[in-house]
Amino acid sequence: MLNISNEMQRFLITTTFGYDLNADDPGYIQLKKACSRRAYLDLARVVPYKYSVSKIDECIKKREKEREIENFENAKSNFIKTIEEKLIQSNEAKCSREIISEVYSDAAKFGMNVFKSSFTYGMSQKWVNMYFKYLWLFSDADELVGDFGISTDLDMPIDSYIIDALFTKGVLSEEICNNPNNRYLNELISTRDKKIRINTRPSESVLKWSGWDREIYTAVQELIKERCKAENIHILQYENQLWMKQVMGENH
Repeated sequence: MLNISNEMQRFLITTTFGYDLNADDPGYIQLKKACSRRAYLDLARVVPYKYSVSKIDECIKKREKEREIENFENAKSNFIKTIEEKLIQSNEAKCSREIISEVYSDAAKFGMNVFKSSFTYGMSQKWVNMYFKYLWLFSDADELVGDFGISTDLDMPIDSYIIDALFTKGVLSEEICNNPNNRYLNELISTRDKKIRINTRPSESVLKWSGWDREIYTAVQELIKERCKAENIHILQYENQLWMKQVMGENH
């Protein structure tokens, strides 16, 4: 295995997170902020805000809806700052789902309505769970977990790669989703005949993760935790393995 130099690690982390490993960072506050911002950027690509960047630029050029856009940008900025503060202040007393629910609730309070629907629970989980994943990846030593305030009750970040992996590993399947006893999963497969399309990625036949509600999300997480318990593996370690295999499998 390749031994990566400290300078390369510093370069990659600085360019990806905007964080300097050599910085004086008491309490890891700056690192937590960097992880929160990176997690938000992972999410922001799929959030169809009422005013996209291109739409705002267009309105500015035409001098249209200036006051409305100003109010929207202020609300969006305050929303992002509020969630960042909640993530930084999170501790082991709160599990990730408590924070996800707060993000979901705050999105409505700040009027973060999107073009076709509200800021969903599926979107909220992406921000929170990726934040904890990034902190977990930084916390190479067990003693750092306490310093980072990482709860022991974590969930797996859900995206299209992970959905594909869950079907490949049998954590999810047509049978599981169509089982009448799994009523919250019955609407997960979005095709008319409730089957996974042949020769396509499973994620293309199911409800997109950004549209998941609390019930679907919770039902899937419970299946994931059962598998992690059976294989005696940390949920974020399992997620990282699944995600990396999906990415490398597609690109090689």
